[in-house]
Amino acid sequence: MRKTVGSIRVLELGTTLQYSIFGSRQEGYGIEIVQKEKDGSVIKNSQSNITYYVNKIRWIARLLMQGSVFAGSLQEILQELEILPFSKGELEASPF
Repeated sequence: MRKTVGSIRVLELGTTLQYSIFGSRQEGYGIEIVQKEKDGSVIKNSQSNITYYVNKIRWIARLLMQGSVFAGSLQEILQELEILPFSKGELEASPF
């Protein structure tokens, strides 16, 4: 599954940020940020295996979108929020 959660246009920089979620129940879900620059260049950054819960990944993607998180800082922001990828086979405690 791959679904776009939303896009933001940063007018001052001429940049567009697109936030997507991807994954499956078996493999877990992740987030991708695609950053399209004014000059046409594209920066992609994704982090997989964040959670097994689709509602939690949607919440995280919307949270990142509200803060206009750029592709280059995805891993750093997830670490600051203490949202770390899980290991294969690891069960995750979650309120979602």
